[in-house]
Amino acid sequence: MNTPETDSKAWSDHSEGILHEVVEASFARKLERERDEAREKAERYRLEANAMMLQRDEARMKLQ
Repeated sequence: MNTPETDSKAWSDHSEGILHEVVEASFARKLERERDEAREKAERYRLEANAMMLQRDEARMKLQ
């Protein structure tokens, strides 16, 4: 699975006039997928926490 981020960047090192691949594209794509999944998971947790706080606040208001 290609990603625009990976495909738009060349990860290479031209030291000493020799081209060395620093990060393989497949590895970079894997890292991007894992990063994106972690961001999505964090966002889901944030939304769940906000919903729980809203429910808590509504329950408190009913008790008053």
